[in-house]
Amino acid sequence: MIWQAQCYPAMVDVLKPALDLVARLGADHADLQPDARTVIIPVCIPLLEGWRRLADQAGVAGHVETRRDCMAADLLFTLQLLDCFPNLRLTACRSHHLIGREFAWPVGAVNHALIHRILDNALGLMAVSPAGSRCRSRRDFRSTRAGSSCSWAGGSTPCGPGAAPGPTPR
Repeated sequence: MIWQAQCYPAMVDVLKPALDLVARLGADHADLQPDARTVIIPVCIPLLEGWRRLADQAGVAGHVETRRDCMAADLLFTLQLLDCFPNLRLTACRSHHLIGREFAWPVGAVNHALIHRILDNALGLMAVSPAGSRCRSRRDFRSTRAGSSCSWAGGSTPCGPGAAPGPTPR
């Protein structure tokens, strides 16, 4: 069994004690849900750089969760963060990007490609059910392994790093 630690940093230095504990206890990774609610990329850059530096120093993999009410809540803003940090590890919460930015049906190629940019950086997936329960899985979990299918918009598409987008769901 693997487990993850959840951290809610608002500043760089507050993450260090949590990462030290995560390293000592042996979590698979630290899932960062940044409590820095800004929509200004230059404000986010030193935070992400600092958190990534601390995670590297602690020997802990750090993932940023695309979670509502956190730094990576908005799809388009998260894509801008990926432009700055192309190898940023994400835990992708698919449900809030679909709810927060409503897509017309059928989902067009542009929106399909935007979601795939998130999935390409996602090492873990998380979804919230209408009842509020959560389901998390690692990217290497059998049902989400590259080459299998992910259903994010009512259709089934290939997922995983380097997977080509499948047909647009109808």
